[in-house]
Amino acid sequence: MPVVLLLFLSACQVEPLTAAVASPSAARSSPATAPAPAVSPILATVSPADAMKLIHPKLDQTLSYLYGIHRDHPEDVAAFAAQHGLDVSEGQVLVTVSTNPATDRATVERDVAALQGQVVASYQADYDIRLPIEAMPRLADLPYVPFVAAPSPPRPLR
Repeated sequence: MPVVLLLFLSACQVEPLTAAVASPSAARSSPATAPAPAVSPILATVSPADAMKLIHPKLDQTLSYLYGIHRDHPEDVAAFAAQHGLDVSEGQVLVTVSTNPATDRATVERDVAALQGQVVASYQADYDIRLPIEAMPRLADLPYVPFVAAPSPPRPLR
C-alpha cells in the first residue's frame, strides 16, 4: 500500500504548513502557493486508478511506468525513457536483476533468451539484461528473481 499512497500524494497539491499556521484565515481565503510536485508530464495525465494498473510488485516503479506507457502510449516511450535516464532502443530496455545466489548463469541465460532477451553483463548473482519492454513482467515473474530494477548510473571512484 505505500506505493499507492505515494502515487496519490504525487498527484495532489498541498498548501505549505507555515502559511496555514501563520495565518489560518489567509490560508483559507487565498489559493495554494506551494508549487506543484515534480511529476513527469507524461504521467501527469495518469489517474491514481490507472496508475495501479501500471504497477508490478517486482518491477522498479519507473520500469512499471515504462511498461504501462509502452502498452498504452507507445509514442511516449522515447520521451519517458530519456526523461528518466533509461536505456531504451528498438523496443528493448536494459534492466538489472539480482538473482538468488544459488541460481546458475546458464539458467538465467536460458530463461532470458526465451524472453527474446540477452544477458549483457554479470557479476556473481547480478545481471544486466536487455530485453523487450513487454517481457519485463515475465522476467519479474521468474521464481529466482526477487526484483527488477533500472541500472544505476556509473559513478567515478574517489
